[in-house]
Amino acid sequence: MHPDDLADPPPASILLDPRGYIDDITTATTAEGVTSGGKRIKVTFWTAHPPRCSCFTVHSPDLESSAFGGIPVVLSTEDDLALLRVPICPLGDDGVACNNDHFVYQAAGDDENKRPPSLDLIPRAPGRVFVDEDAGLLRCRARARDMYFVAVLCWAYRVGQYKLHLYSSRTETWSTRLMCLASAEEKLLYTYSSKEEVAETKEQLPTLKGFYSGYPALSLHDGGVVYIMDRHNLDDTKVTMVAVDMRKQTLKGVADCYSPRRLGYSSVYFGSKWYLQTSPQQDIHQRECCY
Repeated sequence: MHPDDLADPPPASILLDPRGYIDDITTATTAEGVTSGGKRIKVTFWTAHPPRCSCFTVHSPDLESSAFGGIPVVLSTEDDLALLRVPICPLGDDGVACNNDHFVYQAAGDDENKRPPSLDLIPRAPGRVFVDEDAGLLRCRARARDMYFVAVLCWAYRVGQYKLHLYSSRTETWSTRLMCLASAEEKLLYTYSSKEEVAETKEQLPTLKGFYSGYPALSLHDGGVVYIMDRHNLDDTKVTMVAVDMRKQTLKGVADCYSPRRLGYSSVYFGSKWYLQTSPQQDIHQRECCY
């Protein structure tokens, strides 16, 4: 966090580092739950206004830091929810499905009840291996119910057939549905197309210095704004985030970011628009964090 963020209202959307850190700092955003092994676990989110980057930390009062055999990951966010995968296993064994716990973090409520943040353990789907790219969140808000679904869509090993695994927070059970495409052409309805827009300008624009600059992320609350990461090398731990207004052809903001670990080729940050009431107490970037 940064000192000038403390007095500001929560950002409308954030740039979130999906890979978490192991640290015991807690704030008003901290939620506590229980692992599949019955150990206490805490998750804390640290939000900052873009182009600064937000992150999250994980800690267990009942486990040593070495009990986390990999990097905790945010798989998806929706509304006031975040789906996380936390590996609790020997180092390097996080590739085995049974060594990972999945949780849904729910941010504190802003209603009259002032509901505190919560952390729900998601039971393992029978016969189903979680793959990070397959999982997503669906939020359901209605007068009579306030619930969510964890959705896992996977190929059924037949052309045009998929299995949709759904976990309901209301029933706390998994269900499976077979999804079929009537034709190969229908598959186009489930894909996204992308295009590059190049605008000419006679004005001299800032030049990105790094060979590995890029990794664009769209702002989810400020139309036309794109966040770009500027860095010199793959092993840089200090990078610069640049906010560019593509409609006005102007530079909107610049912020320096630091990661205790090397970023490599991985996608670094993604945009997230969700409701998170924050009350940070200190600067997470000034402490040493695991991973």
